[in-house]
Amino acid sequence: LNAGYQALMLPVSGDIDLEVQKNIRSGVADGYWIGNSMIGSHTLEELTRRKLPVITYVADTRIQEPLPGIDTVTMALEPGFQQMFNQIVRLGFRSYIRFQAAGNSSGSHRDQLLTEMAAAHALRLENSVSFSATLFSESQLRLAAYRAAKTHLDEFVRCGLVLCGNDVTALGLCDALTDAGLRPGRDLSLIGFDNLEENPNFAAPHPILSTIETHLETIGKTLAERLLERISGNGEIVSGALSIPTTFLRRESLNTPSGVRR
Repeated sequence: LNAGYQALMLPVSGDIDLEVQKNIRSGVADGYWIGNSMIGSHTLEELTRRKLPVITYVADTRIQEPLPGIDTVTMALEPGFQQMFNQIVRLGFRSYIRFQAAGNSSGSHRDQLLTEMAAAHALRLENSVSFSATLFSESQLRLAAYRAAKTHLDEFVRCGLVLCGNDVTALGLCDALTDAGLRPGRDLSLIGFDNLEENPNFAAPHPILSTIETHLETIGKTLAERLLERISGNGEIVSGALSIPTTFLRRESLNTPSGVRR
């Protein structure tokens, strides 16, 4: 908006590849920000032929190589995970439990990386606990995590460390701990993902969750800036990829719990 452009959300339904092509051919926009999964082979051909300014975002640098002729911004998970595992090992943990909603989307690639890096740090996966939840509602996800955590709480506490799929899931686990008279960081260490507590729409007065900061605001600004650069270049597309590294934030939810031998 500051650059004099208006952002439009173009409707897509049914055959995504066909619908995206229709929007491109309509000429309604000077440039396009298209989700990586929405760029099919025919859409890619259309974009290449028209030499339109286009940018995409990939939430995991390991999912695939950047598309030819399209600027790509990625989230680099490795830096944040490396910092996290360094802290975990330094505290003396030797095993962990994974806790997340079933069917967590970015999950498969992220989980694969997390498992590989944990093994490289000699950390053993004791169990992977999943639960059913409506992922479109934070309140329902938190409640589902709370209910699942209550069922597995003794197992979690015996292990001592739980890596949660996201911060909402971690907060549901915190709720279960509170109900049992336990405290995160004292009786059980847990780590989330996405730094929800510092999100302006959440505004926790005193963030307690150790978490992976994904820097989504920086990613959004980078996407907009690079797209504007492409537009101002008279349609000349400079293909390339830019990774925004994640970082690990240690807060009070990560400490060696009392009474747990390692």
